[in-house]
Amino acid sequence: MLKKILAGVVGSCFLFGNASASYIDFSDIAFSSISGQSYTEFTDVQGSSVDLAISASPAFASAVLSYSADGIGITSNDNLSNSEINGVEFLTLYFENDPVTLTRLDVSNLFSNDFTDYGLPEVGIFTSMGETWYDFDAGVFIGNSTTGDYTLNLNLNNVTQISFAASPIFFYSDFTVKGIGVESVPEPTTISLIGIGLLSLAGINFIRRKK
Repeated sequence: MLKKILAGVVGSCFLFGNASASYIDFSDIAFSSISGQSYTEFTDVQGSSVDLAISASPAFASAVLSYSADGIGITSNDNLSNSEINGVEFLTLYFENDPVTLTRLDVSNLFSNDFTDYGLPEVGIFTSMGETWYDFDAGVFIGNSTTGDYTLNLNLNNVTQISFAASPIFFYSDFTVKGIGVESVPEPTTISLIGIGLLSLAGINFIRRKK
């Protein structure tokens, strides 16, 4: 009997320790409330276990968040004509409970042939945890603007924040963040506490049965 109880405890710990995958869709109308704010928070985003904060910067440009059916972006003194991320603007996502693994990034309005007659692709950049900046673009297809939708497969572990900006080199670039794939795993401390609690319950149950 004790073996069965212990097996159940181990199985439960394994279950709690597994990653919980979710996709945060920023084109969802639920995010329309961010418009005009420089910082906002969401708890258990779209039914997931993820607590998320979103910020717009820099303050000197009066940057505020904006929402559209294409996702989230920024409006500022540097970018009055649209609600996308460009110029000096930075959009940052903060994962406020546990660190997460980011598996996918979807952006919109990132065109392979920019409409400003440069004939070059728009380029976005991102950094995880404020470290190295990485760029992404839709590729060079002169004369073909594509749909502007772009998916980037990621494998970024232990992330608590990620920031997005338009490339300062390709200065005409702008885009919106449409969605992001997230996997959250309880911290080892949390898993240990769950295990201890379950073992305690198993011990009490075993003693009662012995009596």
